[in-house]
Amino acid sequence: VENVSSDGRTMVFVSSRAQRDEVWLKDLHTGLERQLTSSGAVDARISPDGTMVAVSSLMLGEIDLYPVGGGEPSRLCENCGEGAWSMDGTRFIFGRGTPRRRIVIDVRTKVETALAAHPHWNLLQPRFSPGDDWVVFHTTNTPVVRQIYAVPATSGTSVPVESWIPIVTDYGIYPSWAPDGTQIVFSRVNVS
Repeated sequence: VENVSSDGRTMVFVSSRAQRDEVWLKDLHTGLERQLTSSGAVDARISPDGTMVAVSSLMLGEIDLYPVGGGEPSRLCENCGEGAWSMDGTRFIFGRGTPRRRIVIDVRTKVETALAAHPHWNLLQPRFSPGDDWVVFHTTNTPVVRQIYAVPATSGTSVPVESWIPIVTDYGIYPSWAPDGTQIVFSRVNVS
């Protein structure tokens, strides 16, 4: 898992080079790398401004925020995992429960707001739009069906399934927004 700060300077990734999966930072200008975590990690997402890394720990089921410049991490949420930053860095969307539902948390106040849930499908790989007003994700309907939907991120309440906007209805995974926010790009796998 890897990603880069919006200024293109810092990349974060998970590597097992330290005998277990840990989070590493790489300065893309100098090439220097350093280990950020020492207690294991399954996912890491750098904030757009490059100052914080949200680290998911599968065994503990929590996300902690690690300052890139050093210092002690702080807890973002418990009983939660994998997610994505809003483009302005003020919110983080994470998963919770089985099936996996999506919740948005205000990074500063820690106030959580339900975004979307389905009684049978996991909602995976959420991504905020460039304007932070939409979220796109893919579902796990069946082993051969993965759909992609978009929902408004500013409603302040969970968006009912019937209000989800379908983007891909046969098979699409790993959705992401084009830089101008007018298109969604995704992977398509041949399941036949």
